[in-house]
Amino acid sequence: MLATLSPSSTQNPSNQQYQIGIAGHKPTVLTRIYDDNISVCIQKRNLNKSITDYAKFICDSHSNIELSLIVTPTSITEQLNKSLPYHDSQFVFIQDIYTIVEIFSCLFDQEKIGLRLIALTKAMCPRFHTDRILCRLITTYFGKGTEWLDSNYIDPIDLATYNEMYSNQPYLGKIPCFHLQSGDIALFKGDRWEKSFGNSGVIHRSPQLDQGEVRLLLTLDMIS
Repeated sequence: MLATLSPSSTQNPSNQQYQIGIAGHKPTVLTRIYDDNISVCIQKRNLNKSITDYAKFICDSHSNIELSLIVTPTSITEQLNKSLPYHDSQFVFIQDIYTIVEIFSCLFDQEKIGLRLIALTKAMCPRFHTDRILCRLITTYFGKGTEWLDSNYIDPIDLATYNEMYSNQPYLGKIPCFHLQSGDIALFKGDRWEKSFGNSGVIHRSPQLDQGEVRLLLTLDMIS
């Protein structure tokens, strides 16, 4: 079942309406990234306990982890086995990343993929921005998810003004901001996508983290 997302809705994010995005519970929703009027695709997921156990283990015991790898669908499992700390749930966690890498590889016909897995204790990119890329896959395994805006509601060239407004408490809640949930797999078009909605990439930022909070983030990028 598919759902478009809208700023006017106060329901669960999977049921929201949004003008330039679409969400669903099956991986096929990610193929809609090729629609000219779609800039955000989200596969809604509830992670199983083994995956969340491993993600929590990383955040609790290895909160300085930062992997940056060039991977292929055939190499990813071995690379992560060598790079990630052992835990009873490690295999299930790696298999989940393998599945996501395989989807990304097939979707964009990419053999080599740039993978980043990082535990964050503060916002990596705290200001709203767009990325000068074609498209990026984002998923948060633990903690708060990425925030983004409907580009119909803000001129991308006026991001500095908007960032100032959004950091001012009285403005919060007046301008729609959307949040990925932990486990969601999202595709965000970047500025280099030839027919991106509004001729710019998705406006987004990292969530603010409270003291003691940790977030485990996975991103995939095209190499060629």
